[in-house]
Amino acid sequence: MKTIKNQFSKINDEIQLIYKNIDSKYKSEEKVTQRLKEIDDKMNITSLKPKEEKELIKEIDFLKKSISYVKRLDELIPKRDELYARKKEA
Repeated sequence: MKTIKNQFSKINDEIQLIYKNIDSKYKSEEKVTQRLKEIDDKMNITSLKPKEEKELIKEIDFLKKSISYVKRLDELIPKRDELYARKKEA
């Protein structure tokens, strides 16, 4: 029981840390990828001011970093849910 509780706590702490490192709008890989495509399209189609372009490049960098966090969330959340169910049963 204690091991399950410790594992659950450790995974939950990691999930909370990840949530602090990503934008709440982009909690799925699909949403991150979609936003990257929108930015890419905008940069290729629209004439941007240097400031706008710089902001978009900054957002692209942030989103690319977010992908690894989102993938990790996709791994951790089912594990956390399974441990939670096992914890309740015990």
